[in-house]
Amino acid sequence: MDELISVIVPIYKTEKYLRKCVESILNQTYQNLEIILVNDGSPDNSGLICDEYAKKDKRIKVIHQKNSGISVVMNNALDLATGEMIATVDSDDYIHEQFLEILLKNLKEYDADISVCNFTFVNDNEKYKTNRHRIDKEQKEIAVLNRKEALGKLYGGSFAIHSFAWNKLYKKCLFENIRYLEGKMYEDIFIAHRLLDKASKVVVTECPLYYYLIRHDSITGETFNFSRLYILEALEDRMTFSKDRGYNELFDQTHKVFLEFAIAFYYMTEEFYPEEKERLVEIKNKFVKTYKKHNNEELSKTTKIRYDLFCINPLLQKWIINLHVFMKSKILRNIT
Repeated sequence: MDELISVIVPIYKTEKYLRKCVESILNQTYQNLEIILVNDGSPDNSGLICDEYAKKDKRIKVIHQKNSGISVVMNNALDLATGEMIATVDSDDYIHEQFLEILLKNLKEYDADISVCNFTFVNDNEKYKTNRHRIDKEQKEIAVLNRKEALGKLYGGSFAIHSFAWNKLYKKCLFENIRYLEGKMYEDIFIAHRLLDKASKVVVTECPLYYYLIRHDSITGETFNFSRLYILEALEDRMTFSKDRGYNELFDQTHKVFLEFAIAFYYMTEEFYPEEKERLVEIKNKFVKTYKKHNNEELSKTTKIRYDLFCINPLLQKWIINLHVFMKSKILRNIT
């Protein structure tokens, strides 16, 4: 295995975590690497740390750019990358020392285009895990999926693939004519299905080789903000794509996920930003348009009733559900 792997690290205000991230990449058992550190206009010392590592290791390339967002970061890094393979590591996360070795081994052994591993959530105050033990023999379960099977795993389940880029190794050729949409957040949701659509085979190991840091100051750590509405836009894009490509299962899955997210975002907006009346109308209209436009045969009778109530009056739907939960709990208390 002598393929060059380009490892892309998007960086913005992560000086506290950056050294741990870079060290975990440098300490990989697979060493034929090109490490691309992209400093997206960080106001802290992240850029200095990048330059420091570039002086120590000739495999490291550094891009300094004005703050432009993750999509621009990824596109600039992809344009610079010369490796046959692409991996991404978020700058506040870190990886097992065999992360790249095992992903590449599986990709080659099963003649796949994308290799995926499981991941573990870690807390902000958790100590760095060296994970020096070798885990080749611990790969108890591996799944080899065709294109349609892989697309069906985007929303979880056993051997889940998910939309994010960071627990995967891609053949770089998959990115030909595919780039991240600039100006969008949750950019992975816009692109994941397109990359899977170009893959003939995807191999997935349940081994957790990626360590994802839960930070309370990150987008995913926040209770709610309007940037999350980009998720609805991305899911709309995925529905259009899956319908055009004839991926009926993916369409049905995405349709249901979209409707559930729309309801959740409506109630979150109502709770945290009750003055945003136009946003509430916008979210409800998106829900109604999507729900009424498409065939809903995959939905259960109970779900259809819930969705119909939301279309009529979201507050009524919420009140009825709360009443149902209250009465159910009261009955259970009386029984016990």
